[in-house]
Amino acid sequence: MKKVLITGASSLIGIHIIEKLLENNNYEITAINIRSKESYQKMRKFKNKINILFGDISDEALMTNLVKNNDFIINCYGLLPPVVNLKENFMREINYKAIENIIKLIDFFNPKCHLIYLSTTNMYPNTDKQISSSSKIFIRKEDIYSKYQNVIEEEIKEKLEKYTIFRIPFILEDKSIYLYKENSIVEVIKVDDLSTAILNSLEKNKELNKKVKILSGGEDYRINVRNLLIKLLEIKGFSFDIVWNKLFNPVDYSGNIFRVDKKLDEILLYKSGNIREYFDSLKLKYNPNIIKKLLAKVYIRKLEKKGIK
Repeated sequence: MKKVLITGASSLIGIHIIEKLLENNNYEITAINIRSKESYQKMRKFKNKINILFGDISDEALMTNLVKNNDFIINCYGLLPPVVNLKENFMREINYKAIENIIKLIDFFNPKCHLIYLSTTNMYPNTDKQISSSSKIFIRKEDIYSKYQNVIEEEIKEKLEKYTIFRIPFILEDKSIYLYKENSIVEVIKVDDLSTAILNSLEKNKELNKKVKILSGGEDYRINVRNLLIKLLEIKGFSFDIVWNKLFNPVDYSGNIFRVDKKLDEILLYKSGNIREYFDSLKLKYNPNIIKKLLAKVYIRKLEKKGIK
């Protein structure tokens, strides 16, 4: 049985990857998180099903044996925008130092360990053309997050024998949609499809070794950001994540659409449904209170007026 270590396991992606791995039942799973009340509560449902650890992955002593004893490491750890774009120290001291430690330990103690690294598509330029993984990188000065993701990618490619880098666009269940320009078109992905792709990449690791690939939802998951926001507000009601992201966001990201990678689709078999089906499924999950509905209506009117202009 192959052994998998998931860092940042209590994150949105980490939780879904654990669930997929447990369904598969072919892996011994170890999850590591920074200790907090939130991460502890999220991990409770996996008690007695996986190995759960709490600690800092930039801690060399803690991570040495974990790196030695695992066949795969899936990195879901790290702060995300807008927080990391507020101050370069956040990205350098938290995200970069942690993954740098993992790269160093794999290189020294376990070169046969395969690293699955989740990067970002935000490092591509704003363009109407379809983007592929080989498209030219363009990173704005204020986009600290993408800058360091690119640095980390290069370090992985330089130092590791076994790795796969997946560049990820906006995840539908994430809150970062409020960081995108409202008039842009985005191609998004469901977290369930993303975690399916990562699970299948473990089985197909030889075919994907030393590859940089984009994981996106495809043509059926392309939508205008303003329309996406309106739809989410109608279903979920108002969220104060809007206020947080609008107030503390130094970078307005522009969405991209991506060239279909038929070979990757055949290898990973991860795409399912479409954006309309996703919205229908959300309606069954959410029943916002009257205050959230009223605030949502106010914000929707604001978005609709911008669209008319």
